[in-house]
Amino acid sequence: MREQGKEEYGEDAYGPGGSIIDTNEKFTVKTEFISTANYIDLWMLRTRIYQGSNEIVLEADCRDYLNELN
Repeated sequence: MREQGKEEYGEDAYGPGGSIIDTNEKFTVKTEFISTANYIDLWMLRTRIYQGSNEIVLEADCRDYLNELN
């Protein structure tokens, strides 16, 4: 997800003095566990980072890791 964030939002998007999320200021992180339509299998993690009207969204297919949580 770190590499995805750099590719999508730029190297300086997140962190101290970040262009989208400045970690010197208050921000919110929300992690979502995404399942199949029947809610049986978890397969993806989505992380949203908010600060004011700015948002970074990162997603990863984690089937191999999330099976233990099913």
